[in-house]
Amino acid sequence: MSIIAWKTAWDEYSQKTIYQRVSRSCACPEKTAQSPYSDTREIAMNIYDIENRTVDELRQGYYYDPGKGYICLHCEFTSTSASAMESHLKEIHSKEEDSFFYHLLNADSVLGELSYPVKMVAYCLYKRMTDKEIGETLNMNPNTVRSHRRLLRKKYSECKVMLMLCERMNLGRQSDRARPPAPDERIPGLDADGNVIGFFGKDRVHDPKRPIPHASVLLLVAQRHEDGAMRFLICTKSSRMLTFAGKADAAFGEQLHKRWIDIEGGQCQQSDCAAIELHKPLPEEIFINAAKRELEEEVYIKAYPLDTAKPMYLYTDETGKEGTKLFPFGQNMETTRVYLVRLPDGIPQNRILVRDTWTDSVGGSITKRYPSEFVTFEELLGFVDSDDTALMDGALRVVERMKRDPTLKKRMFDMLENAEL
Repeated sequence: MSIIAWKTAWDEYSQKTIYQRVSRSCACPEKTAQSPYSDTREIAMNIYDIENRTVDELRQGYYYDPGKGYICLHCEFTSTSASAMESHLKEIHSKEEDSFFYHLLNADSVLGELSYPVKMVAYCLYKRMTDKEIGETLNMNPNTVRSHRRLLRKKYSECKVMLMLCERMNLGRQSDRARPPAPDERIPGLDADGNVIGFFGKDRVHDPKRPIPHASVLLLVAQRHEDGAMRFLICTKSSRMLTFAGKADAAFGEQLHKRWIDIEGGQCQQSDCAAIELHKPLPEEIFINAAKRELEEEVYIKAYPLDTAKPMYLYTDETGKEGTKLFPFGQNMETTRVYLVRLPDGIPQNRILVRDTWTDSVGGSITKRYPSEFVTFEELLGFVDSDDTALMDGALRVVERMKRDPTLKKRMFDMLENAEL
């Protein structure tokens, strides 16, 4: 199979929903999350099941509750007999085996993050492909395929030993009570006049059918390097794409193979300001507080106090009433304030780390630290037309605005040059 055929096959596969879609009537609070699509909810085996169910229960796909009977881990279907539950799994969920494998493959909070190439090799092995077929499909050296296969076998051996140890320590079942889901980061939603209408989660404000206007901040973090050039901190979000793929119905096989780049930033949250009131505009201080929080959460410098770096307001960006399309799904309608942050000269790049936090396929929270990467602004502009690199929504809007407004670009560099260090 050629790499083009592989991309086509992946493109078709990515159109399938990873989670079993069910009606609201069979949803339970501990296992549901509002779907990006307003008429459905999503249910799937999640991190609470993994933590609280035995290996046998997870493998068979259901568990027994003395008060309720047999309960399906995929959709909360209940039955008084094991045979009826087996029939349910065979009739309803047997066709979802591919999606379920993909769902587990992206449980990074449990597995430890597997690299994108290793995950793709794992998926090909699941499809019973030979090393030669995998190499041709992924355009990968056969030695690399074998190396990834050995890594997966090594993990399998480790898991077997750990399982035996845990069984002897009586750690097979922690508790029958699932931990409550972590509360959503509450994002103030706004009406057309900019007044607060309530507080929502990320999926809701980015609903592709009914997005909710909200506020956000973006940070252009810069440092002068030894060659005298001002360079900007970027972060690679490619490791999140497979997890995001599980939430997308739209095909994006070609896009999935790109390297996705973003800059620092995020939504303004309820915790950023205690003075938020319903039916009134957001207080001004919420933006600078959000900028400081995002800087503290996303940029880490070893053995150096980051409080010397102060966000400097540059301009305000509006997505407009139509909003902008998010990859791989969703719609974004936000008012964004863009800030500049000048890091002191002379800090070695290997001391600067980028932190990224996201939710994986089973609902677990993951925080990773990555080595920093700095690029010139011209290199950042070049990513717009690149075949193998793409800019995510926030970075793309900043870059396109700078291309349209050279005066703003000049002001940005002037502010960075004159920033107090």
